[in-house]
Amino acid sequence: MEYLNIDKQKITCPQCGSNHFISIDETHIECTHCGTQVDTTIVLTDNTNQHMVIKDGADVQITDNANVKIKGGLEIKGGTLIIKDGGSLEIG
Repeated sequence: MEYLNIDKQKITCPQCGSNHFISIDETHIECTHCGTQVDTTIVLTDNTNQHMVIKDGADVQITDNANVKIKGGLEIKGGTLIIKDGGSLEIG
């Protein structure tokens, strides 16, 4: 199934580029091609003047072989960010 972001554009998998997902729960979808999970409450942007913000209550996990790139910066105001099992995070 294809999902749209708040701008009515197709959500693409950050790992493989696929547009096909299955729903995991109210806030998470999983790519049917590579298994990467996407938190649909996080707004991804190509605007390098904006930063990704993790707020109180957020639980962001980068696991397995996920390679996440964030343009701009990352600000953690609360919540958790867990990177494990070969996952990687690139900022900038």
